[in-house]
Amino acid sequence: MTTEENGLVGDLRSQLMRKITTNINSSINSYSYRPNYFFIDKEKMIPSWTRATKVESSFIDNYGIPIGTELEVERRHGQGYEYDGDNIYDINKEAMTHHYIDRHDEFTNDITEGDDGKLVQLWNAKEDGSLSNGIEFVSQPMTLRMWQSIPLTFEDYTPDYAGYHRRSTGFHTHMPKGAFTDTQLFLWFHLMETLGSAKVDHQRYRTFLNVIGQREFNSWARFEMPQYSGSVKSKHAQTAIERTNSTGGRYKFINLHPSATIELRFFNANMKSERLLKNVEFVDSTYMFTKHMDDDPLCGLVEALQVDTYYEFIKSMPDRYPNLLEYLSKYERRFTSDMWELREVDVFEHEAYHNLLNDRDIELDRREELV
Repeated sequence: MTTEENGLVGDLRSQLMRKITTNINSSINSYSYRPNYFFIDKEKMIPSWTRATKVESSFIDNYGIPIGTELEVERRHGQGYEYDGDNIYDINKEAMTHHYIDRHDEFTNDITEGDDGKLVQLWNAKEDGSLSNGIEFVSQPMTLRMWQSIPLTFEDYTPDYAGYHRRSTGFHTHMPKGAFTDTQLFLWFHLMETLGSAKVDHQRYRTFLNVIGQREFNSWARFEMPQYSGSVKSKHAQTAIERTNSTGGRYKFINLHPSATIELRFFNANMKSERLLKNVEFVDSTYMFTKHMDDDPLCGLVEALQVDTYYEFIKSMPDRYPNLLEYLSKYERRFTSDMWELREVDVFEHEAYHNLLNDRDIELDRREELV
């Protein structure tokens, strides 16, 4: 006999629960392990892209930028591996139950469509040579509203793991390079440089971006922009076109070495749900802010050169960025005049932006002719 529960017929709920509980990989995989990645939203799931250049995507237009994360933690008190498997299992089970089963209170579509009914695991655990006795939790790329909807239970495991107060740990995020046009990526580079240059009056943090990341830049995340090594007028513009970093290696606060993603490396590790969400909300906000600029013909490079313009943008969306705004509100008295001053750039940067816009318009005209 079947019963109706949480929007699902009881038998189907039981089948889904069995799939979840029997398919979770609770092992600690090697650092080179790479699961199949999916862009996951509350409503839809598609295989992730491998292209670095712009991809026209109804998924991002409809649901937002997918953000993958890596949370590094150390085991406490020289603890061994005996608890890891159960912890990995429980972290996944709670979030996957909410996403694949409880979601039917709100949606009726099959979220696994196109994947033969497989339930994608939301976090996998990996070894990491930079940790002395730790593991790395690697998430699937998920949209902001997906992140905000699922249970994040890492804080429940602080008796077993430490993150925030360890020098070896960090929190990294990934966005698909293919989500950016050349012009938006150019603006995004300038915004990130602006946020990382704006000074704050704080004993521990020197810049606005250090406040966001909850730590200073370091040897694993140097405040150096990704650069094109050739002789060009605007290295930011050429880097936005090439989408690679030619000099200085991967240990910059922005890492372009992954073939298909942009990695942000400057966050401190944190197991608190509101801080994890603060970080994901920040990444989403930088994408949305520069996308708004890229889509609005009245906007220009100037908006990316002033912190206050970005801050007013996120303050206009308190429902989208609640954790980020609540966190930053505590530091507003530490903001300096750098928040309102325009960061000076070479005149070539303004010329480069207009050249990128012209190239984009020419490409759009060419596509229209082919239709």
